[in-house]
Amino acid sequence: MYNHCQFWEAFYKWVDDKNESLTDISEFPSPLKLYGNGFGLRRYDKLTPAWKACFFDEDDCHKADTLIKHTFRRNAIKWPETNNDYEKMIGGFQQLQQFLR
Repeated sequence: MYNHCQFWEAFYKWVDDKNESLTDISEFPSPLKLYGNGFGLRRYDKLTPAWKACFFDEDDCHKADTLIKHTFRRNAIKWPETNNDYEKMIGGFQQLQQFLR
């Protein structure tokens, strides 16, 4: 889960640095629902087969799901005060990484 958050942080930094517009990111395997100005968690029964295939087996996927659910329940993301939605996402993913440590 930590590496997944690192990926999203790097992705949003790249998009922001290159002044790119986002393409359809809904096809990226993730347990997160990504919006223009934040993200939330998908229920386990709504996870895509592509995300579940990232794990060794179903049990491993359940462990990751439990980890991220507990992380969301125990911590509140303090979204950066900026008009740049990419910077908000970067800040959110940096915080998730801290929480997962």
